[in-house]
Amino acid sequence: MRRLPSGARVLDAAGVLTRTSGEVTVRPVWTAQRGWSNDRAALAELLAERGVRPPW
Repeated sequence: MRRLPSGARVLDAAGVLTRTSGEVTVRPVWTAQRGWSNDRAALAELLAERGVRPPW
């Protein structure tokens, strides 16, 4: 989330958290400026694990 000068909030980016060897990393999957990243599949996998069909 990001706040605009007007005070409105907009979604600026979305990511998937992954844990490996005790470290947590953020894999960006979408940004407002660039759209989907190559890690979009990671979000699809996470949704599928929870029984949700990705909307794309």
